[in-house]
Amino acid sequence: MLVNGVRQPNEYKRLKDEGFIIIRVNTSDNLHIIRAREAGDSFIEADLEHETESHIDGFSVDYEVSNDGELLHTYDQFDKIMRELGVQPVSSREIMADAFDDLKVI
Repeated sequence: MLVNGVRQPNEYKRLKDEGFIIIRVNTSDNLHIIRAREAGDSFIEADLEHETESHIDGFSVDYEVSNDGELLHTYDQFDKIMRELGVQPVSSREIMADAFDDLKVI
């Protein structure tokens, strides 16, 4: 099971108490803002200081992933974690490459 967007201490504690593996996905603030705006969000720099964002960096995590590069690099990091955990990766470079091969430019 994947829980996306754990930002509050009570959410974090509940997941840890239930044995979830916590993975922090990091990106630079600047890139975070750019991606949010490109997705149509009216995200501004002040949003990074919102109370819901203030706890994230203090959580102890099992793994950290960098999301500052290309999407395939991020997937590779998740695949490595999944292999370490003995779980079949579902986002392998080969699967993604096949998916991109099927795209057609119009």
